Amino acid sequence: MEELEKNKESSSLLVDINSRLENLKTQKMQAQRELNENYTFRLLDDMWILMGFEPIAEEYREFVGRLEKEQRKQQSKYDQEIGAKKVVAQMQMELNQGHVPLAIDIPNENTMREMLDEEFCKVCGRPAPKGSEAYNFMKKRLDDYLASLENEEEKDEVEPLFKKAFIKELNDRYSVLHNNLKFLNRINDYIDNSIRDNLKKHATIDKLTSNIEQEEEKKKQILAQTEGLSEDQLISAYNNISEWWKARADAERRSDILKIQIEKHNSSLEEYRSQFSKISEDSSAAMYSRSSQAIRKIFESFVSAKKKNKRDFLDQLEEVTNEYLKLLNKGDFRGYARILEKPNSSAEILLIDSDGSRIYNANTALKTTMYMSLLFAVAKLTTIKHENDYPLIFDAPTSSFTAAKESDFFSVIAGINKQTIIVTKSFLVEDSNGSSRLDIQRLKEIDAKKYRIEKARPFDEKDLSTIRTSVKLI
Repeated sequence: MEELEKNKESSSLLVDINSRLENLKTQKMQAQRELNENYTFRLLDDMWILMGFEPIAEEYREFVGRLEKEQRKQQSKYDQEIGAKKVVAQMQMELNQGHVPLAIDIPNENTMREMLDEEFCKVCGRPAPKGSEAYNFMKKRLDDYLASLENEEEKDEVEPLFKKAFIKELNDRYSVLHNNLKFLNRINDYIDNSIRDNLKKHATIDKLTSNIEQEEEKKKQILAQTEGLSEDQLISAYNNISEWWKARADAERRSDILKIQIEKHNSSLEEYRSQFSKISEDSSAAMYSRSSQAIRKIFESFVSAKKKNKRDFLDQLEEVTNEYLKLLNKGDFRGYARILEKPNSSAEILLIDSDGSRIYNANTALKTTMYMSLLFAVAKLTTIKHENDYPLIFDAPTSSFTAAKESDFFSVIAGINKQTIIVTKSFLVEDSNGSSRLDIQRLKEIDAKKYRIEKARPFDEKDLSTIRTSVKLI
């Protein structure tokens, strides 16, 4: 519950970020699936290759039209020539019989039928009984006329001028092409819309990618502030929070019940002990009973004193720690250091705010000064209580400090009356050649013995055994 309390906000934020990330990645995958940029394939698959075909289709139509017109012209001329030959042949045949024939539709069909029914020729005004030569002539004229209407093929078939229907096929193909011209005319629009849609989807994908990167960065920041807890642990804490709260509440209720029972049992125990001591008052066991009671009182006094002394020491340690915390954080936020005793008799130091709430995500510099303050307090109290002195040894203690905070640290060190060893790079500066040199001006401000520790030169860069350490007094 303490870990959850420390990181509950991070857990909640992480769950929200993961939910947003899942949604953003789903949207991105959908946009990527909708992209259709296979333009080379679409030239044939979607007939884009015909985007400039309309002028060709119009030229094709005009060309076929000219061919058809020329075909009809030649066919008409051919038909006239064939028809003229037939007429001349017929007229010649009839002229050979001594007269010029009438047109085949003269007289008309109704007149011809009427004359045959009445057996009388109304052209020449003479009777034409059935079976006579005149009747048979009229009958033949009617039959020839009806045969011409039915367009029966003649026995002597005329060879056609155009033996194949190529022009008709070309016209049929144009009819199909004409039906598709509406689509062809809009191909440019289809291409423009497709490219525009793809560009919009790319913009959407880029935006989603940027949002995903931002959420991933937030996620990294959250994980960096959770003191080594993994993402799975944070998610697990968030998912189990309700069960953990219930378990803690049950444990707290159970603890209260047990405390009441303990008090009740202790009261009963005292009563039984009192009764037990009265039993032995007038016997030889009285002395042993009083001795037992005295030893028990002494034991209880020692236990109570141990607890009190420990708490008093922790309170004093806490007070001195905060004095040093104040010195190390001049003009900066510091909070308040609190030392808590755990049930297993160990202790823990933590930072709290003015309202008593715990500060979980303090920056590295503040945490470092908190532990330094505790170290200084332990060293001071140890000297006071036991008159023993131990050196303080620091390895790069100010690596996370600003220049001002670093000065505060050395000021505190100057006020401590004990041996202190500090290993640091704070007084080294890099020159124009990339080599490290001493910052003599700042070193003059330190009233202490100063040593330069560096690798002795020359040395073999590939042979570890050649490395030596040079220590020189500055």
